[in-house]
This record gives sequence, C-alpha cells and structure tokens, in this order.
Amino acid sequence: MLLEDFIIKNSFYVKKVYILAVILVFCLSAYAGASTVSFLVVETGVSENQRIYQHSIIWENALLDVFFEAGYIVSNDQLLQLEKLPQGDIFQLVDLDEVRNGGVDYMIIAALEYFGEVQLPKDISLYVYRVNPVERIHQNTVSQRPRNDLNEVKSITRGLVNYVR
Repeated sequence: MLLEDFIIKNSFYVKKVYILAVILVFCLSAYAGASTVSFLVVETGVSENQRIYQHSIIWENALLDVFFEAGYIVSNDQLLQLEKLPQGDIFQLVDLDEVRNGGVDYMIIAALEYFGEVQLPKDISLYVYRVNPVERIHQNTVSQRPRNDLNEVKSITRGLVNYVR
C-alpha cells in the first residue's frame, strides 16, 4: 500500500519522471546508430605468381582495427591484385549495387603500388568515398612509406576517421 499511496500523492511528479524517461530513451536511441564502413585493399604491380605481400594484410588489419575501435561497423572486400590502377576514378572497381545492398555507408580504398620485386609499396594512395550518393570525400597519398609495422600504419589510418562522420 505504501507504493500506491506514494504514486497517488505524487502523481504529478511520477508523470514528469515517466515523460522525462521516455524523452531520454528517445534521444539516446537517436545517437545509437553507427555508420558501416567497408574497405578494399588493391595491390598493383604484383605478378600473378607472386604471393600477397604482408604489407597489404597489415594495411587491411589496420583499417579494420582503427575504424572498429572508433565505433563503426566494419567489413572488408577481398584483396584485389591488378597490373595497374584503372584510368579515371578508382571507385569503378567497386560493385556499387553489392555495396549498397550490404548497407555500406562509406568505402575506403587503399591502393598499394609495387614496382619490381620490392617488398614495400612505392606508392600508397588512400580514398574515402560516401556510397549514397557516390562522392569522393578525401584522397591522400602517403608520402613516407611505413615499414611492416602495424602501429605505424594504424597511426596513418586514424587520420581517415575524421572524414567518416
């Protein structure tokens, strides 16, 4: 009986608390959504009989780790090996229908260009795209080539998080 008496005597306050709780839940749920980011690592200049370089795997892992830690839903595409990058926009390598059907909001492409038998890529280009509508948000070429160090590559990829909001 004590709880019922309290509710009856303080019904005005109970209603306020209830309304405040509903508003709070509604507001907090509005910020609960997370963007989905997908990654594609492209190697160029690698002959077919060569294996996948460890550096490409490090870049893929760094991208996945950094964006997952930043609170994004992450996925990756299969590593792509090409003779050279396509003319025009690199986004043409992406199957847009598949990406959109997968619910991807942003796509990040890391292009690692190898020349000869070198184990480290000569050029590393990073592209950030919004998927719907398709828009290139950022493009960057890494000027200093990181070694096979995951932490060093992670520090470079952390700069990309600012472009995905």
